[in-house]
Amino acid sequence: MKASNEKGFTLIELLVVIAIIGLLSSVIVATLSTARAKSRDARRISDIREIQKALELYADDHGGLYPTSASFADYTEDAGALGAKKYVTSRMTEWDTVFAPLIAAYMKTVPKDPLNDPWPYVYYYLPEGHVACTSSGVIDGMTRYTLVFSTEVSNFDLQQISAGQGGSQARYCMTP
Repeated sequence: MKASNEKGFTLIELLVVIAIIGLLSSVIVATLSTARAKSRDARRISDIREIQKALELYADDHGGLYPTSASFADYTEDAGALGAKKYVTSRMTEWDTVFAPLIAAYMKTVPKDPLNDPWPYVYYYLPEGHVACTSSGVIDGMTRYTLVFSTEVSNFDLQQISAGQGGSQARYCMTP
């Protein structure tokens, strides 16, 4: 009987290689997913800062007053303590029909949240301030605003309203 001198891989060797490739690909997919979320978070920060600059330019041209509109929805967090505030979110039609036209002259396009989920960008017109953002409210006779947004995975050195579980979906606010 002749011994077989054929060279090749055994079934176990092939299974080990397939398992290693599967493990490496799952690590790469998870890393790419986190990188995409961090990229969206960086875009959110950039968008909010751009909106903030446009709001300051608007106020400069309008005697120190920030955009407000009677068509913004009334939002009452605690009617007894804070009263009604005016706000508009990037999910509302007022974002495109009321808010965006007010500041469109100061920026190329008024951005929206990249995913529009779980929380959109929010512009609060706060004549009486907001408990979560202590620097808003009336200062030196000028009415202030607050911009609120959420992140997916990144934590930033910004004023935080609430932290998400596991460090994700933290909500931040920016004021003038």
